[in-house]
Amino acid sequence: MNIPTSVSPLFRLFAPFVVFAVLPLAALGWLGWRLLDQDRALERQRSQEQLEHVATLLTRDVDRSLATWEEPLSVLASSPGTSPLPQNTVVLVFDSDGVREHQGVQLAYYPLVSAQSEAAPSLFADAEAQEFRDQSPARAEVAYRRLAATADRYVRAAALMRLARSLRNQRKINEALAVYDELAHMGDTPVAESPAELVARRERVALFTSAGDEAARAREAALLASALGSGRFTIDRATFDFFSESTAVPPPATQAVVLAQAVEGLWAHMQQQAAGRAAWTTTGVIPHDRRPAESSSATWTWNWPMTGSNEAAVDSRFSCPL
Repeated sequence: MNIPTSVSPLFRLFAPFVVFAVLPLAALGWLGWRLLDQDRALERQRSQEQLEHVATLLTRDVDRSLATWEEPLSVLASSPGTSPLPQNTVVLVFDSDGVREHQGVQLAYYPLVSAQSEAAPSLFADAEAQEFRDQSPARAEVAYRRLAATADRYVRAAALMRLARSLRNQRKINEALAVYDELAHMGDTPVAESPAELVARRERVALFTSAGDEAARAREAALLASALGSGRFTIDRATFDFFSESTAVPPPATQAVVLAQAVEGLWAHMQQQAAGRAAWTTTGVIPHDRRPAESSSATWTWNWPMTGSNEAAVDSRFSCPL
């Protein structure tokens, strides 16, 4: 076998072509990619600068608007309902027990709420003795139905809740569901330290789950989630989270829910200052002399002049749309 001992003339001609033609093309391609990358970086920088400019203008505009609210807020706190509020505005007046007055946009929950009056437990002592001590849910059912016939909504709500419980203990599931439906229509009437509608819908979810009726459970869970996101109830965050656990998915991010997050986010900041203005975004509290973070989806700016002992009026204005 013959082994070549020299490079062929064709290879000697091809090698310089690779060096003087292909390599410059590769270098040109690399330079083009670098230029394209720099153009993209420049475009991102321009977009960021535009966002910063818009955010600054929006914050200044809202801040100027809120500056004119400092005196009216004191008036609103002492005389609520005396003047209309701008759109997307909420005024809250707190005392040491919780929310005392509320105007404007509804919140899904509040950082501090006061305990609400309910029916006296002593009204149900005899019926509960029959239900638990005597182990006679049927007799207790009769007593609860009689109590539920009252026109007093507090007593009626408490009686319906106990009636539904006695029916469940008797395995009268359909009747229990019907009673819980009546209770749900009582809306924000307090029972078991929570709004009647939330209590009823949570129990209906539990009953449908036990019965294996997935379609009915999903419908009821959706109704519960909608009720939580509506802002119709004066509840705290713990109550909101408790009932949220019974929903198939978290309550929708409605205006009421997101604004409640803003109130919660600013609450600790408000406790440390007697008065002031600040913004809140998804990244935290921002003093009024700084613009909001560009990464946030929405910004709320607040005034909270103190109007008396442990009382604060709060104004919130959207500076970016949801």
